[in-house]
Amino acid sequence: MKYPKPELLAPAGSMEKLQVAFAYGADAVYLGGQAFNLRQAAHNFDLEQLKEAVVLANKLKKKVYLTLNALPSNEEIKALPAYLQQIEKIKPHALIIADFGVLSLAKKYTTIPIHISTQACVTNAEAIKFYQDLGVQRVILARELTLEEIKKIKKQVTMDLEIFCHGSMCAGYSGKCHLSTYLSGRDSNRGFCVQNCRHKFNLYDEHKQLMESAFLMNSRDMMTIRLLPQIMKLGISSLKIEGRMRSNLYLANTVAVYRKLIDNPIEGDLKKFEEQLEKVSNRSFTDEYLQKRLGKKSINYDWGGYLSKTEYLGLVKEVDEKGNLFVQVKAPFEQGEGLELIRPKASTIKIKIDKIYNMANELITRTRPNSLVRIPCKKKVDKLAILSRKD
Repeated sequence: MKYPKPELLAPAGSMEKLQVAFAYGADAVYLGGQAFNLRQAAHNFDLEQLKEAVVLANKLKKKVYLTLNALPSNEEIKALPAYLQQIEKIKPHALIIADFGVLSLAKKYTTIPIHISTQACVTNAEAIKFYQDLGVQRVILARELTLEEIKKIKKQVTMDLEIFCHGSMCAGYSGKCHLSTYLSGRDSNRGFCVQNCRHKFNLYDEHKQLMESAFLMNSRDMMTIRLLPQIMKLGISSLKIEGRMRSNLYLANTVAVYRKLIDNPIEGDLKKFEEQLEKVSNRSFTDEYLQKRLGKKSINYDWGGYLSKTEYLGLVKEVDEKGNLFVQVKAPFEQGEGLELIRPKASTIKIKIDKIYNMANELITRTRPNSLVRIPCKKKVDKLAILSRKD
């Protein structure tokens, strides 16, 4: 059965990740500038890089959304008008905003479409109608809503709606959390969350006797591929993947899976797609967020660290006319190893590393992280392929 295709929206924590997201099938990306966004530790875009990103997106007929989703203080917001005037010249395709003050200034100083962030915690149709009256073009719904709740909301509004479909979830309601502030002195609502909720907590009784030790707030990651046909029936405008801080491997792998299943929805066996998503770093998966109000299945109490079956080794930056792969190395690999190449819009292939050359054209036997190497390859490989190793 054919359903209207939603936009596939991917995270872009850097220019390189933006290119990867587009190469593997994203229709749009969201990214942060160097101020007023909630991922201050990402390789955020300065104004020149933002301009470059928008130019590339326009060339590819794709879109760039700029996050201005922090909750600025009264002092911090004073710098926003000047920043918005610079952004107006660049014309990203939308601004993602959580705060009413930021919204007011964005409407005053720009003509850029506005999307309301999930941090605004929109959970009902009346709130959406209110934002629509303010001239907002899209609302990103709170991540805690169920499919049934979203269905009822969608019937009552004409606004474009966006939901998260994959990635990390937060112990706080749609990202509003103060744990990081109180325990580490770093404000998550200004982009400095250190994810204290991922730590193990001890519970003591009134006699200070240890009752339990567990990862009490460690949310499992969201995965919704089994629900995609139901989601697409609702007419959701955009499906959003979380992960501006994640690796190129995570980004390429996840975007590729959701691209395939949006283009060709499957209501049968999805085991091979689930296994593909489980290959890369995750905290184990659940779709309970959309199935019902949050319960025990959404928390990984016995978490022993990130789960991963594949190691990210490097990114193919260029391919010359002789088929040589120029790989930016992330993790070491050696001559003689059998590795995998995840390719943009093509199947994953296995390759044997027969020879490795450094940029001085010297034959080497082992690579070093953050180096650029040349690997002869006889198979068809495009730029931005991902070199990986089964863990």
